[in-house]
Amino acid sequence: MRRRPYKRSGNKKRRGGAPGARPVTTAETPGGLFINSNPQVRLCLIAPSDKVARKRIHTQMGKRVVAWMGLWLVIVTPVMLPATAAERPPAFPRLRHIDAVLAARTPQKPARLRILLSDDAPPFIYRNAGGALTGFSVAVMRRICADNRIRCRFIVRPWDHLERELAIGRGDVILSPLRMTRARFERLTFTRPYWKALGGFARRVNGGVKELNGAALAGRRVGMVRGSLHARWLTRHLPHSRLVSFKSFDAATKALKSGGIDALFGDWLQLAFYVQGKRAAGCCVMMRGFVPSRLFAYNHVAIATRADAASLADWLDQRLDAMQADGTLLRLARRFLPAGVAARTPGAGGNAKKDKAK
Repeated sequence: MRRRPYKRSGNKKRRGGAPGARPVTTAETPGGLFINSNPQVRLCLIAPSDKVARKRIHTQMGKRVVAWMGLWLVIVTPVMLPATAAERPPAFPRLRHIDAVLAARTPQKPARLRILLSDDAPPFIYRNAGGALTGFSVAVMRRICADNRIRCRFIVRPWDHLERELAIGRGDVILSPLRMTRARFERLTFTRPYWKALGGFARRVNGGVKELNGAALAGRRVGMVRGSLHARWLTRHLPHSRLVSFKSFDAATKALKSGGIDALFGDWLQLAFYVQGKRAAGCCVMMRGFVPSRLFAYNHVAIATRADAASLADWLDQRLDAMQADGTLLRLARRFLPAGVAARTPGAGGNAKKDKAK
């Protein structure tokens, strides 16, 4: 079919767009679609006043326009539509911040890694039903070794022997989560945490507390474990709440389940495992939001090296930053930590082994 030429207005060609509109460059594809060759502009819009250009596209495309539009709707519409509440991924804390200064350094890559760990710190390190080592920390280290083609050996030792084994050279790093006390900072070098200990609130499903703020919690019965770091935080920051202390976490969760308290404050990870476990029986949910505090920093999870191995710690930090940037760290966390309704508590309650400060 013979193409109709564009109309001329004086000596100027009009290629779509009303007079005075911003000029755009178009290119004709084999299928007849006109797209903008400028990568900053995805669509070439034709002004309604340009009847000749519109008629030309209609003539060339015919039914193919309808087919392309249908394909576009099928592919794009599910992505553009907002997800329902059930489809949205559950809230999950940010695992770590990326250090831009560290990225400019070039620490030496190790030829091998001897990884010291105990196997009794779920959900970070534990043994599955088949007796194999697994957990969030184990998965992180295995990914580092595989991606960087490093020969890695996991050496299981009792918890109390880990630091001694590292000091005498029988290992290169300690993977088990050690409390980061001042005494340990003098003899060990830690990476930046790849899991941060955060505070969190749990409430009853049908309870009156809905929002996480001081006004909503004023006058409410908020439970805590007596003598814990979380009890110290509550005493400082929620003076207008009715604080109720319990001798143990189990006693506090029983009170929450029975309605003896309106909310329970504690370690976010421990509470999240509880509300999704069998003991809660669906009674309670986590309130949205996390409570960071220096009080909880002792329980951050990081990798420890000897004090004279700062270069190794820098290299591990770079690898962890890369895993944070590409989403690998988050994907591994969702496999082992309670980020969804299908999360299960490994071992006995899913709580990391309590480590006494030394």
